[in-house]
Amino acid sequence: MRRRLAQSSVGIVVALSVVGRAWGATLLSVYPIFQLTEAYNDNIELSASHHLGDFVTTGVLGFDLEFGNGERIGSLQYDTVFQSFVSHPQFNSYAGTNFVTLADREILSHDLAMTVNDSVAVGSITSGLLIGNTGAVSSQVAQAAVANGQTESNNFDLSLERRYGERWTANLSVAQDFYATSFQSSYTQGGALTLLYAFRPDIEAGWGYTFSDFRFSSLAPSEAHYIAAQTHWLATRRLHLDLAPGLVVIQNFGGSSSLLVRPAGTGSLGLDGERWNVTLRGGQLASSTGGLGGAGLNRFVTGVISYALQRHTYFNIGGNYSDYVGGGANGSFVSFGAGLSTQPRRWLSLFLRYQIYANSVNSAATAPAHAFTVAPGQTATANSYIVGFKIAPDVYDFGL
Repeated sequence: MRRRLAQSSVGIVVALSVVGRAWGATLLSVYPIFQLTEAYNDNIELSASHHLGDFVTTGVLGFDLEFGNGERIGSLQYDTVFQSFVSHPQFNSYAGTNFVTLADREILSHDLAMTVNDSVAVGSITSGLLIGNTGAVSSQVAQAAVANGQTESNNFDLSLERRYGERWTANLSVAQDFYATSFQSSYTQGGALTLLYAFRPDIEAGWGYTFSDFRFSSLAPSEAHYIAAQTHWLATRRLHLDLAPGLVVIQNFGGSSSLLVRPAGTGSLGLDGERWNVTLRGGQLASSTGGLGGAGLNRFVTGVISYALQRHTYFNIGGNYSDYVGGGANGSFVSFGAGLSTQPRRWLSLFLRYQIYANSVNSAATAPAHAFTVAPGQTATANSYIVGFKIAPDVYDFGL
């Protein structure tokens, strides 16, 4: 377990070393984090056949380190989770689930920028932990929720964006994803190249190519090639649209090798009003099917709507759907939530939420049945009713 965790932390170490060289005149702000929620969950194990309901107290301790100046902006956040169950204390956990997230944007020169993102999740992702501010759950957490028991995952990507003259932009990126359960681990690495031309100040279009190499501890390797036409349109100051339709080719090697050719692509929409904000994203891309059974496709949709009822008080509604198909083990995860949040002080947030989750496994040809929270062909659903608060004061600012 420690060996896997060390491997999953490599991306953050590399990213911090890159960022560190550019911290000459950077302002750093430190925010300790304490979040406490009280919730009733009607299916704490996210099981299809044996529902256990309970009142759950969830505490989150951590910190958020934000850094930036005119040429860089980023953050490093760490969270550890404590959970206590009223009627089922055998599920209590103390600092057993941990999250680390790094985001950084660096302006290296007038025409060159670098973006780094890294996230690590270690622990058991049960329905009691699936508490988001918008109802949407990241694909990394959705993967872990499909599996039964402890998981470790690390998603890392680094991209360089270079402008050539007034109209051409090139983007080169590399990515590494690690995912491990008690019975199998998967490792994905690859890169992407995109070339865009600005026809007008509000429209960019071009082509992109992505290569992904999938490796598994107990399965033959796979690789994927994704070619897409890309368009970025800033229709108005409040509306932007990104489209990348294309084709993906997935080659699964081994004794029973197979070739999967499917339409693929992504699309996103952002719309801002005076008091509201809408973000939508969806697509179909090559994936390790949750790290459970070879390489296949991930079909996903995510949406969030936020409305300002008054200053510092918001109504949020959102959700996401992830469907892993085409591999040896196929399943899906759905999340939806709605709630109110208010910020009476800069350092204090209060929230009230309802969230529902559904987890299903369609087939499991390359993984044992006990690897999942539900048996193949079944669906588990959990409802959560949540009230809580978050404290994150700005305790210290200093320059480097």
